[in-house]
Amino acid sequence: MSAMIRSCVGTMVACYVLSATATMAAAYVDVTGSGIASASSDQYGDVAAHAFDDDLGTRWRSYGDLDQPSFWLKYDLGAGNERAIARYSLTTTYFVNYQPIDWELQGSNDDQAWTPLHTVTDAPTATSTRTEYSYANDTAYRYYRVFVTETGDLPNYAVSFGEVELLVPAPPEGAAVPTLGEWGALCLVLALALVAASRVRLVRTVSA
Repeated sequence: MSAMIRSCVGTMVACYVLSATATMAAAYVDVTGSGIASASSDQYGDVAAHAFDDDLGTRWRSYGDLDQPSFWLKYDLGAGNERAIARYSLTTTYFVNYQPIDWELQGSNDDQAWTPLHTVTDAPTATSTRTEYSYANDTAYRYYRVFVTETGDLPNYAVSFGEVELLVPAPPEGAAVPTLGEWGALCLVLALALVAASRVRLVRTVSA
């Protein structure tokens, strides 16, 4: 009898682990789209909003001038929409000279004091390429910005992004995964049912 119950518990635990693993492996979704984009500068109509419009046919491009100290591209999620972003993606453009080399993703809740979240140095200059980055962060911020300090072949002349995404785990599809407590309750019910069925068989055997 005890072996049967142990088998039941083992099966339930395995099912829970598989369900939880599937949930954690869910895809990520971009939370930009309804906020406000801004930048240190732009040129030729390639404005900041183009980096958040889900259209690879547009781009943000900063003003071009040699030896600029830095460039930034910022996104305001809006009051009450703060999110703890721990993953983002950058899509570069076809401008070889405008590739980001060194940058920092930063977060803020007052648009004044900025917290460094993720730093990249000596990034390869790959044109028209989307790359995802992840890091540890459990603090929700309203503002996020990419702060670029080094660019491509023409040092700090200009920088350009095709798309920038702030990513969060997608909500699971269908029913929510049961909690461990719910799995335990289900296991108990099944175990009791197995015990009852075994007793019925035992009574029938003795009677026979």
